[in-house]
Amino acid sequence: MIPKTKFQIKVDSVKSGLPEITRKQIDWGYNKLFDKYFHQTAKYLTCFECGHRWDSHNHATNKAICPKCNEKLIRTNKRKIVEESYFGIATIHNGYQVLRYVFLEKSNKIMEEAQLYPEEVVQFWIDTDGEYLIKAIKHNVFFGMSLQWSRGSNMEIRKSLEKYFIHAPLYPKKKYLPEIIRNGFLGATHHLHHAYFFHLILSNPKVETILKSGYFEFISEYTRHKEQIEKYWPSIKICIRNKYAIPDVNLWFDQIHFLESFGMDILNSKYICSTTLHADHQRLIRRAMVIAKKENYLKQIEKVEKENLDYVASKKNFFDLKFSNGTIEVVVLKHVKEFLDEGIELNHCVFENEYYKKDTSLIMSARKGNQRLETIQIELPTSRIIQARGMSNEITEYHNDIIDLINKNKKVIQKACKQNSLINESVPK
Repeated sequence: MIPKTKFQIKVDSVKSGLPEITRKQIDWGYNKLFDKYFHQTAKYLTCFECGHRWDSHNHATNKAICPKCNEKLIRTNKRKIVEESYFGIATIHNGYQVLRYVFLEKSNKIMEEAQLYPEEVVQFWIDTDGEYLIKAIKHNVFFGMSLQWSRGSNMEIRKSLEKYFIHAPLYPKKKYLPEIIRNGFLGATHHLHHAYFFHLILSNPKVETILKSGYFEFISEYTRHKEQIEKYWPSIKICIRNKYAIPDVNLWFDQIHFLESFGMDILNSKYICSTTLHADHQRLIRRAMVIAKKENYLKQIEKVEKENLDYVASKKNFFDLKFSNGTIEVVVLKHVKEFLDEGIELNHCVFENEYYKKDTSLIMSARKGNQRLETIQIELPTSRIIQARGMSNEITEYHNDIIDLINKNKKVIQKACKQNSLINESVPK
């Protein structure tokens, strides 16, 4: 892509002089990210690093030191190993924060010296205002979480930021813009990619304030919570001024939503800085349930049926998902009325807060026979568990088993998510 905007043209004009990736940096990456192996037969040990072979003395071992290259080795039964990984370099160039990512490929074959194939594949250029530019070599296709690079192609400006997020260790000698340090960066990015994190703290004063105030959970969940942060920013500032430690961000946002829906003052520290958040949240749930029961039931069902059309259209391709460990069964809620039933039986807000409208969440129910145990909110497409709550938002004795069961089936959920996206893209609009 040819530079078009003023920022792109400016970055393109200062790119010259960016130093080559050094041999020392590349060697650090290989030593940090790859194990070193030897192969053993009845008579010999063979180093996969230098290809040297020596007498095994008929002694089986899982670790060895090569007498030629002096590398510490671990045993493998394979005769050929090809591995891939990445490392990053954080540096400053002409007033820009530059994050450079190197793709490493290592090929080991018995009786041969290890072959190393390093190549710089992605650069993030970020200015002091948080504006960013991505440069990367061409990639062929996107397999799962791995970009397949077109090796040797030119480094060009690319459009998508998230696609090129490579989560990899950084070379120890790091350089950061003074503005990044000034805005609260102390080394941790709180589960965000460095490029996105730097963009946020340089371009968004709210994120800078949150970071400096120690509200790290807001940072780590920023993408999911950014609309709520914007909407309830005055309430968050009151929490900061009162040095209120929010015990559970998800629960706190639900609480603020409840307070607002009941016409209560969400700028009153008495309500939003509650020292009994869980109990207050349950009290408001009970209040919401009483109100719901007073409403016309037929009108409620009519609303459910109307809302259900959109829900089924959005999530129907997940409805066949069902996981079991023999005791617990986890199923997808297939109808908005099931959200209503789930909320009533477990006394929580999965229906009142309209979780069925959350496009990037999948709601599942863990059950033992006919008994509902916990309701699980899963982030799509990552399959990360956001929360799993039972009666009155408590966790049950089966909580860990439920989490394990979901985690064991993450790939199934991701596959269904990918199929759902393909189906939705193919439907004429």
